[in-house]
Formats: sequence, structure tokens, C-alpha cells
Amino acid sequence: MKNKLRCAINDILSGIVQKIKEDNRIFILLFLIFVIFLSGFLCFGPKPALVGDGGEYLGMTCSLYDHHTPDLRTEDIIFRQEIVDLNKIYFPANLIYSGYVRSEDRGWYSIHFWFYPLCCLPAFTVLHFFNFNVLRCFQITNLILILLPLIFIVFHKRISNFEKIWLFAFAAINPVLFYVNWSHPEIFSYTFVLLAILFHLNGNNKIAVFMSSIASLQNPPIIVFTLFLIMLGLKKESWKLKEFGLLLLSASVTGIPFLFYYIKFKTFSLVTLSGAASVSYISVDKIISLFFDLNFGLFPYFPVLLIFSIVCLFMSLLKKNFFIPILWSILCLMAVVCSTQANWNGGMMFINRYDIYMIPILILIAIYSIKFYAKMTISIIFIFSLLVTGCITGILLPSTDYGNYLKFNYLSNTAMVVFPSSYNPPFAVFAERSIHAETDYYKDFPIIYSYDNHPRKILTDYQNALKIEYLINPLYKQKILDNIKQQKIGYINSDDFIFDIPINISKIQISILDQHG
Repeated sequence: MKNKLRCAINDILSGIVQKIKEDNRIFILLFLIFVIFLSGFLCFGPKPALVGDGGEYLGMTCSLYDHHTPDLRTEDIIFRQEIVDLNKIYFPANLIYSGYVRSEDRGWYSIHFWFYPLCCLPAFTVLHFFNFNVLRCFQITNLILILLPLIFIVFHKRISNFEKIWLFAFAAINPVLFYVNWSHPEIFSYTFVLLAILFHLNGNNKIAVFMSSIASLQNPPIIVFTLFLIMLGLKKESWKLKEFGLLLLSASVTGIPFLFYYIKFKTFSLVTLSGAASVSYISVDKIISLFFDLNFGLFPYFPVLLIFSIVCLFMSLLKKNFFIPILWSILCLMAVVCSTQANWNGGMMFINRYDIYMIPILILIAIYSIKFYAKMTISIIFIFSLLVTGCITGILLPSTDYGNYLKFNYLSNTAMVVFPSSYNPPFAVFAERSIHAETDYYKDFPIIYSYDNHPRKILTDYQNALKIEYLINPLYKQKILDNIKQQKIGYINSDDFIFDIPINISKIQISILDQHG
């Protein structure tokens, strides 16, 4: 029976691959279906929104349209307000200059770079010319950006048709779709990292470096990947000095934001100057959370491919093939750079924004790993991955809950109810999702997460821990208190199990200091 099933699957796969070899129109058909799906989502899905740092990106787009420079002026503020009023978006007066810093020449410049708004300017201009809703410029630009690498995959000549199938599928079906509606550069960075990978697979390392450099304009952690591509290019050309110069020239785009801010502010980064990022904020918990946090990590939204990539890491080490371990090192280094951010529970659409431009590297690991497995084995793994990710993405995609980053999802709630010690997120994640607000949560200690009036997880400082020590198991009390005293803040987890699955969300209670003295 197993042999018959195996033969049937092999015949189906061989037939599909052979058909694609004979006729590239299948890929074109898949591409058109995807275009129709995304266009339908754009037209009939959620209304355009201004979320995260969207006020800055809209402001910069207005500025570039009004006077072709990114500094925020009075006419830009009025223009932006007209747009948000038209879309019935509340934009308070105290946020007018939020995210902006005044330069020595008296101009107001965003702490985020202006290249993504520049990319949105053509759509903005056309929409404004025809008197359409210009806030849709971000959606339209994001849609075009998602489609760009898919077009390139369809006509890619240097990879096998079998690899092309899965590359196209993973590029089309993944959590990046959550950010189509966002006035944010996540899809921008994702697209250019993916294009960099496609040009690398095509053997054109200089253009690959150039694409990665463009991606880093809005997200500097991508510079780590750019450096990796430079090293690959040098290795391919036997470390020739001329090639090194050309690769550096391709990578020079990366320096534009640093040069711009140095000219205007005598600093290389307004983000660090404003205190929004610092090496002092780096922590192991934050780094790990980008991969495994049950609320916003890669694991809840891209689970099968993430686990498969980890398995491939160990397999590669056993085979003494170090390409995948190097890619994982790059992912970890990018996560380290991302963890310098002060606000670790900022606005996001389910999955963390920083994970979005790491997804193409996971896809590269998957495609590179194909040669380690039989076609049937890898096909089953990849089909399962696409089904799981497709279901998760499909269920959550219609959501317009932009406050999801201030709530626990069902997976994290289940973990904290059943076995609290299994999920110890960065403190800001637990506190802000418990309180449902971005706030100075230290004043609310202890924050008690209970289920059916049974405390399951508590975040507290040492002074407040002493007030509720009666809730701690006497066997572990001193060790827990000493740990909280040493770290200043810590978790107190219940050590008993509650097997109430599926959990009843209505039984979850959150209590803070004001409620229990």
C-alpha cells in the first residue's frame, strides 16, 4: 500500500514538473490567480489604515509630493490632516510632530528614512490626480512590491523547475500578506531581500548586493545579509580586488541614510539619537522571541518551515556543509541588531514586523535543503508547511484588529493557562498585552494573570512580590524571591497544571495593583 501511494505521488509530481518544463504558462496562470486574489483583497478587504509609524510615512509622502523634499512643513501637516479626516482616522494634535526631529536648518525630519515614501509617491500622485483616496497608495505600492519577485521567479532560468515551484509557493503564501494594508516598509524590505536572493541564485552577485542594500535603507539589520552577499561574491570571483570594489559600490546605497542624517544632524542615526534604540537594550529573551514567541514570533505563523530549517541546520553540520549554518548565523545577528529597539511590543500585525524580512532567508534555507532529501519527502514537508501557513494566514488575513499587539493570542493564552512556565515572554510583551495598553507598566506591579480565579502567572518587582508571597509555592518561594530581587523584575509561575483544553477565554482575569491593594 505504501509503495503504491509513493509511486502515485511520484507520478503526480513528475507530471507537474514535466508539464512546467514543457509550458511555462502554468506559472503565469498561478501568478495571475495570485494577482486577482491580492487585487480583490485590496478592493474589498480592510480599508486603508494609518498604523504603527504610519503618521510619519504619510507625512513624508505628502512632503515629497508637495515640495520634493522629506522635511515636514505646515502645508504638509494640513494636507496629511485632510487625508486622515477623509478616511475618518483619529489623528490627535500631539502626534503632529511625533517621530520627527528638528534639524539645525529648522527643518523637521522623520527618524525613519524617506525611501519607502518615495516608492509610494507614484501611486500617491496618480491617485491624487484622479481624485481617489491617496491613502491607498501604500496598499497599491505594497501589492506591486509583493508581485515583483514572483514575476522574477516565473522567468528565472538558473534554478530547476522543481525548486521554482516551491520558491514561488513560499514567496506567495506567507505572513508578509498581513502587512499589505500597512503604511509601513515591511513589504518593501521583504521584497528587496527576496530579490537579492533571486539574483544570487541567478549568479549575479553585484545586483544581489544592490538589492539587499536597497532593503536595508528602511531596516538597517539587513546590512548583515548584505555583507554576507559581498563575501559570497568575493569567493565566487576568487577574492579579486576589482570585484571587491564593484561589490562595495553596489553596497554603497546602504550608506545613504547614514550620510543624510549626518549632514542634517551630525549623527548617523536619529533612531539611536532619540533613544529609540541602543545596544543596552539587547537581551537574549528578545532575540529568542523573534523566533519562538507564541504571540508574535515566526513559530506561530510559519511553524513547519521554521522547524524544518532548524532540522536542516543540524543536518548540514553533520554533513559538514556550512552554508545553512552561516544563514542561521545571519538570522541570529539580524535578530541581535533588531533587539536594540526599546519598544519591543510596538504596533504589528500578528507577526513581529522584524520577522518579515527574515522570511526570505528561511525560504532560501528551504530551497537550498532540497538536495538533501528525496523529492517525495521534501514535497510532503513543503505541502504540509504551505497548508499550515496558508490556513493560519487565511484565517487571520481578513482581520482589521490593529490592536492585536495589545492582546494575547489563543496559543499564548493556552500555554499560560495549562503550563505557565512554558511561556515567559519579554516583560513588556506580557505587561502590555495584559493591560491592553502601551504604558509604563512598572507602576502596575504586580500584574496577575488568572484562570477561573486561579493565579497562573505573575509579573512583579521584588517589593510587590513580598506582598503576594502567599501565592508562591513554599518549596520554591525563597529561590523565586531571590531571583526577582537579583533581576529586579521577574515572573512567578504556578507549578500546577490545568487541563482545560480548549480553554475558555472568558475565565481569564487580569488584576493589577489598584485592584488588590
